[in-house]
Amino acid sequence: MTRFAPSSLTVDFNVAVPMGDGVRLTADVFRPRASGRYPVILIRTPYDKHVTAAQMGGSATDPLWAARSGYVVVVQDVRGTGGSEGDLHPLRDEAEDGAVSVQWAASQEWSNGSVAMAGSSYYGATQLLAATRRPAALQGVMPGFTSADYYENWTYQGGAFQLGTELMWAAGTAYADLPRRRACGEDVSAEAEALEAVVLDLPSAFAQLPLLELPRQIPALGFYGEWLAHPDRDEFWRAIAINERYGMIKVPAVHTAGWNDIFLKGTLENYVGLRAGAATEHARANQRLIVSPWGHGAPPNEIVGELWFGPAAGALAMAHLKTWHRQFLKATLNGDGSLDSPPVRIFVMGANRWRDEDDWPLARAQDERLYLRSGGRLTREPPADDVPSDFVYDPADPVPTVSGNTLLPGGGRFMGPRDRRGVRERADVLLYTGEVLTRDLEVTGPLLATLHVATSARDTDFTVALVDIYPDGRAIGIADGIRRLRYRNGFAKQQPATPKETYEIEVDLAATSNVFMAGHRIGIEVSSSNFPRFDRNPNHGGVIAEATASDFVVARQRVFHDANRVSYITLPIVR
Repeated sequence: MTRFAPSSLTVDFNVAVPMGDGVRLTADVFRPRASGRYPVILIRTPYDKHVTAAQMGGSATDPLWAARSGYVVVVQDVRGTGGSEGDLHPLRDEAEDGAVSVQWAASQEWSNGSVAMAGSSYYGATQLLAATRRPAALQGVMPGFTSADYYENWTYQGGAFQLGTELMWAAGTAYADLPRRRACGEDVSAEAEALEAVVLDLPSAFAQLPLLELPRQIPALGFYGEWLAHPDRDEFWRAIAINERYGMIKVPAVHTAGWNDIFLKGTLENYVGLRAGAATEHARANQRLIVSPWGHGAPPNEIVGELWFGPAAGALAMAHLKTWHRQFLKATLNGDGSLDSPPVRIFVMGANRWRDEDDWPLARAQDERLYLRSGGRLTREPPADDVPSDFVYDPADPVPTVSGNTLLPGGGRFMGPRDRRGVRERADVLLYTGEVLTRDLEVTGPLLATLHVATSARDTDFTVALVDIYPDGRAIGIADGIRRLRYRNGFAKQQPATPKETYEIEVDLAATSNVFMAGHRIGIEVSSSNFPRFDRNPNHGGVIAEATASDFVVARQRVFHDANRVSYITLPIVR
């Protein structure tokens, strides 16, 4: 690859990129000063291209590094953001706009016709959606910390609305867009005041009912109202579902995830889905997966939540990540060889080290059940005639969010492995605890809890948390999940519950790689709320987004653990 002196680059600001409908998106183009044709890295952002370029300094796709290394980097504002025209409808225009932008980049005089895409979170979504349109110039994507389905694991999870993340993102995005709208001549004074009130006091906004009242009051939150108006996984969501379009994607990819990231499940699903079902053998053979211990927007970091994962999780990890990404760029854009890295690299928490693997999930992991038993026991032995456990869920007094794959105001204050002893003191949380471990036990792979439950209400939620209980009494959250009972048979159709009837449900806890050390115990918590990460289920069986406090119904919950109605968690054990 040609090397350039530090001063041998140029930046073209606010370059207009025409879309098929005539809307013009703007981009900043970082390129080598020397004339010639170069491979292109396209980064598409809703967060202002100028800010994005500055934030990417030091990353694997740092525009300054890339331009000095023989690449052109195009950082583009997506439709309706920054300097771009049009209206933002999150995710809905990214497939077409992304594909058009790829082909535009390939056709420029400074391009050699080969394009890769990069970036995390929403940037990752723009890559995968564009890839479903198969733009001819696209050679590879590097989506990080993103999802496979913008219903499940992005806007909803287990049928519950991800209130904390979605309202914070929607309000912040709408508020950041006010200067652009003012520059276009709009009078946004009334909306500015209302949005500022939400942004400055999100806890009060989370508590406001009905949930649909805010988007009714503030037109800029219209897309947030759309999300609430589509609680089922209907055509609104299926139209942009990556996991229904793996066979349309024909490019290699490096997928980067975090065990404590909100989009962990989706990133893992993208790797597995494309490894098995991408459009070409070349694409299937060249999927790569990296899973760090980090949360969303927090890499690199030696400390996640309340745990220190050592130097291997910090700057050293970032250096390795850069190497992987840059090798990927060389292989896909420069034709400098095939991807010779292992398919999967994971960080094993507890052991605090990186490990290469042949694939995901690990073929050598053995699924073992831990059964929830009466008296709060958690055993490998199934129950016989254990009596059920009961608790009361009052939506006016929900269990507060502590730990987990969260993305909430305050960032790391809620996210990741945190001590849950305060939660465990509540009467509406059932506790199940295993025996003291006599040797280290590694759990690496997907996590799924199966419960037999009943409720006095027409609808309710059940939550499950996996906990690492330390000898000093700390109860560190490892993973958790939720299931809305009306979606017990899938997310496409609601089915009200019959009070007191027994149902078998599955609660997806995504995945982990964690070593439970000798002297520790494994714990399981079962409850019915996790607020404000998820919206509160009012238990009334009606439209949740329209519910007020007057609709709240106190639900009496039951978890069974007898021979005919077993409840258990399935753990993938690696020995």
